[in-house]
Amino acid sequence: MRNCHLNSHFALPGYSLISKPRRKHKRGGGVGLYVSNDLTYSVLDNIDDSLCDVCECCAIEIINSQSPNIIILSLYKPPEIDIGLFDIIFSKFLKDFTGNNNNKKQIISADWNIDLLKANSDSKVDRFLNNMLSFGFLPTITIPTRITEKTATLLDNIFINCAVADYFTRAIYDDISDHLPILLDIKFGYTKSKNNDISHKNRYIMNEKNYLKFENSLVNENWSFLDKYQINKFSPNEAYNIFLDKFKICYDRAFLLQNNKSCKNRRGKPLLPWMTENLIRSCRKKSRLLKIYKKTGAAVARNKYVKYKNTLKQALRHEEKYYYEQQFQAVASDARKTWKIINSLLNKQTNKKLSHIFQSNNITTTDKTVIVKMFNEFFVNLGPDLAKKIAPSKRNKLLEGIPHIKECMALSPTDANEVANMILSLKNTASCGSDQISVAAIKTISNIISPLLSALINHSMDKGIFPDALKLAKNLPIYKSGDKT
Repeated sequence: MRNCHLNSHFALPGYSLISKPRRKHKRGGGVGLYVSNDLTYSVLDNIDDSLCDVCECCAIEIINSQSPNIIILSLYKPPEIDIGLFDIIFSKFLKDFTGNNNNKKQIISADWNIDLLKANSDSKVDRFLNNMLSFGFLPTITIPTRITEKTATLLDNIFINCAVADYFTRAIYDDISDHLPILLDIKFGYTKSKNNDISHKNRYIMNEKNYLKFENSLVNENWSFLDKYQINKFSPNEAYNIFLDKFKICYDRAFLLQNNKSCKNRRGKPLLPWMTENLIRSCRKKSRLLKIYKKTGAAVARNKYVKYKNTLKQALRHEEKYYYEQQFQAVASDARKTWKIINSLLNKQTNKKLSHIFQSNNITTTDKTVIVKMFNEFFVNLGPDLAKKIAPSKRNKLLEGIPHIKECMALSPTDANEVANMILSLKNTASCGSDQISVAAIKTISNIISPLLSALINHSMDKGIFPDALKLAKNLPIYKSGDKT
């Protein structure tokens, strides 16, 4: 994404935006990269230090365990910058850039503001193209990307240093700007990292009918292994695991959506909620009219396109306005939901994606096992490290003769009433544990499971063993400020 003055983030679900706005508050310009959250990458922050006088750019390096890493550079050269000056500075940059990354695949996508169709008639353009070729970069776009009634110029291009890769390119007829969007589809054999997060695998339908089904399922289940004569045959770990398996089967049987398939149509769900199928078809028709106009340049085609575009623009604005009027009216009495809609309109991102690269004690790694160990060491040593900074206090002489008792704890058995009261005192949150069991569902059957849980708790305290299945925790580091690595 190039030639875009980014004052704020334009959120795309599933993507993170890496951007550099235009310097010195000038109009236009600026560059950005939308990167899929499925990719492991690092941002190359200092890539534009040598180019800051002639262009804006930003770059990322995609970490690829299957083959060499991939560097993607997005660049914008303002039209007022002389081609010769830009060529000299950019050639020096490429010499260092390719030398330091000669074993990596590189893609340079840019609004060059250099008409590459003039390579045979303009010596500066010819010299620039030859310099790009000398560093192993080949242009992938060969048709005009900016078409007016009188001119057709090739100003946008994507250069690659891996022409042997399987790829195809397209120039897309759309009026998103005065330049045609360009597309490069290239296959690098990148393997996406598998998502091991178990908290969002299934979809559950929570309604009154399913709550009643869940309650009946628990009542009819055989829990005899938890009575005071049978439970001693099992260790606390075995008893809890059997209970959890039976409970989860009842829970899934009642709430789990069996056919958990996406309801999206063939082309996918539109990102804009007010977009109907008719409006989508109208947008495609507008693109076809634009293509006819750009190819023919006929006045009749232009008039037909402009008229249809203006009519469609009014229809889109009307549908958007009506949609949000309905949304705000529906949540008029709920301030939290109202602000949620406002934040969505402002494209305010509530979460910030962490970097896949981690640095600690001059060690840089992408290995998730190593990263987890580093976080664990930090938090485990946090208390002792703080304790070392606290000056020792003066002991009370009256306590010197009293022996200190260590490793001793007394617990009283619990009962069903105490467990039920604890369940009902839980906050009504939408978050779930790794078992995906909601607090709301547990509250509805507290009278049924409280005797079962009290038996498990007393058995655990009697044996002095805490069930291993309950030792699982999901710790999420929250980025606040500073370097994300």
